[in-house]
Amino acid sequence: MEATDPQQSYQTMGYVVAGSWGAGLPSFWCVQLPQRAHRQNERQFLVREEHAAQFAIEFPECAGANILSTGQTATKATHDLKLVTVEPPAGYVRNTQASRPQRFVNERVRLTPAGASDLARGVRKNQIVWGFRYRCGGIDTYVCVSDTALSASTDAAARSIGRTLTAGTVVVPSETKELNSKRWIRVGHGWACTTDTVTGATKLRAAGCQRQCGGVCFCASTCTNQKKSRHGCSVRINYERTLSLVQQGLVRITMIDQHAPEIAAWAPLPPEHRAVSTTTWQAILQQAQEKRTAKTIQKHLNSNARQAGSPTDGRGAVVDRSVVPHKQKIQEIIENHAKAGRDGKPPWEVADTIAR
Repeated sequence: MEATDPQQSYQTMGYVVAGSWGAGLPSFWCVQLPQRAHRQNERQFLVREEHAAQFAIEFPECAGANILSTGQTATKATHDLKLVTVEPPAGYVRNTQASRPQRFVNERVRLTPAGASDLARGVRKNQIVWGFRYRCGGIDTYVCVSDTALSASTDAAARSIGRTLTAGTVVVPSETKELNSKRWIRVGHGWACTTDTVTGATKLRAAGCQRQCGGVCFCASTCTNQKKSRHGCSVRINYERTLSLVQQGLVRITMIDQHAPEIAAWAPLPPEHRAVSTTTWQAILQQAQEKRTAKTIQKHLNSNARQAGSPTDGRGAVVDRSVVPHKQKIQEIIENHAKAGRDGKPPWEVADTIAR
């Protein structure tokens, strides 16, 4: 697989200055490459190897999205050439007994003698020798346009539960219903109609990912649900390295398409609904190796996040679940890591296998 490598001239391109992605972001060195004329739906960035995982945390269109892995980029034929070696990032915890050891976008990649020889001779210098593909699985978010009281049921005459969504609030429905041509969404213990039941004015604007049938947060009326195997969001993210990029310790990240036709109208998942980041995941496993309990780990994560300026609630608890997960989630991460690779076998049998 061949690809144009822009690395040779990246020094003359524009750096992404801190503040471009939000307050103080990006917090690492990053360069945006010129847009290619025949790929108007793509944006490419260069980051240093050790910061590749941080890109998904800080880039506005990745933070708060539903990013899912779809596999590797490099072909089997390229792997068989043994042009590079791969090691986990320094300090990362990985279960070596798992049938498929965990891989990371910020892992350490180095040229082998064969790879260095090819690069020196100008052979395969632009060939992708390492890479991973990701996609957005789509999110359904709504932005409250005007103050909306929550009802006990989807009946227009139902009593209020005493909670009101204020204008500007982003909500994630746990359930959606269509009644009499009106859409109702469940938020917590209550229901809200997306339009005023009397005037028909919009009260909750669909602000999630556009599906490939054209609908946002729900399918278009003409949808047959047969357009491509991935019916949801069309955003894709590729992390790639050529021989030249490996030599310089860089990763090229390609963002393909966007979540909505007008990205300014897209609302990412609120912090309390976000998945645990890889960085937090590793922090949990590292502390678990020190025999700390889930509660102690949570307190430690919360303290560090507060010092870093993460938003908190009235009790001083960090609300971003990608940074400080619930105690139950921390315990689940620890237990799943301990069980990885056992295939249902008891611990002593696994230990015996390792010893042999």
